[in-house]
Amino acid sequence: GRYRTTCLKSSLRVSHASCTSEMQRYLSMTRSITSYRYCAISNCRATLASMAYIQELGSTADTGFSLFVSTEKRKFLFNCYEGMQRYMIDSRVRMGRLQNIYLTRLNWDTVGGLSGLLLTLQASYPNEQVTVHSAGDIAAYSNCTTSFARNLRTAYHRLEAKTGTLDLSDSSLTLHAYLHPIPPGLSSPPETTHTAYLNDDVLVSYIGHVPEAKGRFDAVKAKELGLAPGPLYKQLIAGNSVRNEAGVEVRPEQVLLPVPKNPAFAVLDVPDLGCLQAAIASNVGAAFATLERSGRVYHRTTLALVQSPAYAPLLRSFGPLAEHVLCDEERDCRVLFQGASINQCLLNSMDPFAFPLFPHADVPVHPDGAEIVTHDITMLTSEPLRTASLLAPRTAERERKAEAKRQRKQAQATAPSKKPKPWRATSKASTPEEDAEHSLTEPSVSLTEPSEADNAVLKSAIARLRDPGQRQWSPVDVVGWQQLLQQVPGLVDLLPSGPERVTQHDPSSPAVLFLGTGSAIPSKYRNVTGMMLTIPAIDSYKPLSILMDCGEGTVGQLQRMLGKAEANIHLSQLHLVHISHIHADHLLGLPGVLRARQQARQAQGLPVAPLMIIGPKPVWQWLIAAGFVPGRDFLSTMNHNFFPEGMRAEDHNVGATPTSEKVVARMQARLASLGIAQFATVPVIHCRFATGCMIQHASGWKLVWSGDTRPCPAIATMAQDADVLIHEATFDVDLIDEAKAKKHSTTPEAIAIANQAQAKALILTHFSQRYPRVPKLDSSTPDNPAVVHPAMPTMIAFDTMRYSFKDSRRLSLLVPALQHLFESLYPEDAERLEARQENATLL
Repeated sequence: GRYRTTCLKSSLRVSHASCTSEMQRYLSMTRSITSYRYCAISNCRATLASMAYIQELGSTADTGFSLFVSTEKRKFLFNCYEGMQRYMIDSRVRMGRLQNIYLTRLNWDTVGGLSGLLLTLQASYPNEQVTVHSAGDIAAYSNCTTSFARNLRTAYHRLEAKTGTLDLSDSSLTLHAYLHPIPPGLSSPPETTHTAYLNDDVLVSYIGHVPEAKGRFDAVKAKELGLAPGPLYKQLIAGNSVRNEAGVEVRPEQVLLPVPKNPAFAVLDVPDLGCLQAAIASNVGAAFATLERSGRVYHRTTLALVQSPAYAPLLRSFGPLAEHVLCDEERDCRVLFQGASINQCLLNSMDPFAFPLFPHADVPVHPDGAEIVTHDITMLTSEPLRTASLLAPRTAERERKAEAKRQRKQAQATAPSKKPKPWRATSKASTPEEDAEHSLTEPSVSLTEPSEADNAVLKSAIARLRDPGQRQWSPVDVVGWQQLLQQVPGLVDLLPSGPERVTQHDPSSPAVLFLGTGSAIPSKYRNVTGMMLTIPAIDSYKPLSILMDCGEGTVGQLQRMLGKAEANIHLSQLHLVHISHIHADHLLGLPGVLRARQQARQAQGLPVAPLMIIGPKPVWQWLIAAGFVPGRDFLSTMNHNFFPEGMRAEDHNVGATPTSEKVVARMQARLASLGIAQFATVPVIHCRFATGCMIQHASGWKLVWSGDTRPCPAIATMAQDADVLIHEATFDVDLIDEAKAKKHSTTPEAIAIANQAQAKALILTHFSQRYPRVPKLDSSTPDNPAVVHPAMPTMIAFDTMRYSFKDSRRLSLLVPALQHLFESLYPEDAERLEARQENATLL
C-alpha cells in the first residue's frame, strides 16, 4: 500500500527513471522481509529451499488442538476448532495455499471454527478453493450456514466408508485415512434429532508424510548397465524402466541414488473410551509401524485416559520409531493470545476492577512439564506453535555445505555494502529458494522459545517505550500502575484524581462483560462482538446472565477473563441470548455457548432448562443442524415478537412468521420471574432482520444495545433516559462514506443518538479492526457537530472489560489517559491508520 501511494505521488513530480529506482528499492526491501519471514517460520532443520513441516496450533482454553502441515506447494489443516481463525491471525500463521481441511470427527469440537475460517480465506484469497474432508455429511451441515456464510469457494468430500483405509494422497502429501465406527454408548453423545448433521459416529485417524524427492542420477552406474546418454536417461529419471541395447531391463532404482525416508506423522482424536476403542480397531498404529519411518504421533486426549491401562495397546502399536505428543486441552491453561494479554496487563495497571488480570496469566508452562512417562513410553506435552520437520535430516556432507553457506552469508551481511545489482522485473512468482538467496542472513528464530519479554508478560505487564533520543524500543517490566505512570510523559496529568480514582467493587450492581468489541473478523486485540450482562440476586430474584450477540470464541473469552470456575457459574445462570442480526460475527459462538452451558449446569447439579434465544429464524435452524433439540436445549422465537406495542413486523420488512403464542408467553413469564420487567426489540438500519434490544429490570435500571445500525430514531426513542446505551461505532468521522455504504455508525453519530436519547451513560463498541488497540474518539467535526453532554459519561469498550453501572464516571475519565497511553506506547498504530486512509483517499 505504501508503495502504491509513493508511486502515485511520484508520477506527478518525478521522472520515469527515478520512479523505477524507487520501485527497485521497494522490491529489494520486500524480498528481504519475505526471506526473513521464511527464516523465522520454524525451528526445524529443513532447508529454506524445500521446507516442509507440521505445526501444533492451539491446545488450550482459547482454542482446541489442531495441526497445520505446510509443504512447498500446499498447506493442510487437521480439525478447525472455535477461535482458530483468530489464533492463526494472532500468531501470523499464513493461510495462503491452504486447500484441504481434514476432520477427525464431525462434531462442534472439530468444526466450531470452520465457518469463520472459510469466510476469512474467502476474503483474503478469493481465487483459492478449499476442500473439507469428513466422514459425515459436512455438506448438508454447511447448507444450513448459507444465511450467514454464503458464496464460499468450498468443496466437501465425504468419506463414504464407515471402516477401512482410504488414500487421500496428492503430489504434495502422501496421506491415508483410517476409519472405524465409534462404539455406541461409550462416548455418551447427547440425544439429537434426525435432522442433526453433526452426528459423531465415525472416528477418522490420519497418517501422512511428504513424498521423497528422487535421488540423483548415477551416470556411471547407468553406463555400466549398458546405457548411452540420451532419451533413456530422461525416462529413467522420470521413473520409467528402459532396456539397453542387449534387451536387458534397467529399472530406475538401479541408477538413482537412494534417498533417506522422510518422517511421518499421525493424527489421533481420542477424547474418551469409545474413540479409544475405535482407534485401536482401525489398526492405525500397526500401519504407522509398517512404514518404518520416524515421526510424531499427536494424541488429542486426556492425561487420565493416557495413563489408564486401556491406552497402553494403542501407544505400543506405533512401534519404537514413533515419538508421541500429548495434547490435553483440559489441563493446559497457557495464554495463547499474547497480544491481548499484553493489552490487559496495561489496562489493568490503569483500573484493576474494570480490566481484571487473566487468572492463568502466570502459568508459563504445561502443568505436566515438557514430558511425561506412561506405560514405559515417554510422551511430549503439546507446545503451541512448535514445529517438526517433515524432511529427512541432512547428511553430514549436506550439513557441512549448508553451514559453509550460512557463514558466507553472515560475512556478506557484516561486510561493507556494495552497489546493488540492477533488479530485473519478471512475471514469475518468487519461490522459497529465491527468497533464501536474497536474504541477508538466516536468523535463528524459534516459535517455541518465547523471548524474555514474552515470559515477563505472563507474570506482569510489559510496556514498550520508545526513547526519543535513541529511537528504539526497550522492554520495561511494570509491577504496578504507579511505575507505568512514571514512564509515560504526560500521562499523570490526564489521570483522574481523588475519589474518582478509587476502584471499588459493588457486588450488588449489574455488570456488562465485554467478550468481543471488534467487527467483521477477529483480530489480535479484539474478538468479534459479544457481551454478557450479569445481574446479581436482587430481592427475591435469582442471579441472571443475558448474552447480547455471541461471536465466535465467546466461551473462550469468558473462561480466559474469569477462569473456568467463575465462567461456569455465569454460564449456568445464562437464561437469554439475543442475536441482533444474521451476520457471522454476531452468532458463530452460539453452539459453543449452548454446549458449555449444558456442561456447567450438569456439573452443578442444576435441572435442565432450555436457553431462550431471540433472533432471526435461520439461527435456530442452524442449531438444529448442529444437533441441539428445540424444547430441550433451547426455546426460540423471532425478534419481531418482542416489538413494542403498535409496531407491526410487516411495516419493517422483517419477515413475520407465525410463532406459537405459548412459546412467547412462556418466555415472557420466565423473564418476569427472573426480574426482567421488560425485554423489547426494535428494527434498525443495517440488514434484513437486524434489531436492537432493551432490557429493563424490576429494580428500575434500563440498558439498551443498538446492534449494528446507522443512526436510528427507534434506538433513540427506546433509549430515552436509559442508564446505559451501548452503541456501535464502527468507523471514525473520517470514514463517513464507508459507514453509509456498509450501514454502520461513526463515533460522532453514536454520540448524537445518545444525546438525543438523554442516556445517562454511553459505551462505544463494535470497532473496525483498522483500529487495533484504541479507536479515535472525535466528538465533533465541522460537518457533524456532535458534542458530548457533560452529564453523559462516554466510554470505549475493550475486550475482557468489566463495566459496572456505577463505574460510568470513573471509566469515562480514563478515556483520555488510555488514548494517550496507547499512542505513546504504540505510535506505529497511528502511522498505519494514517497510511491506510491516505491510500483510500488517493486510490
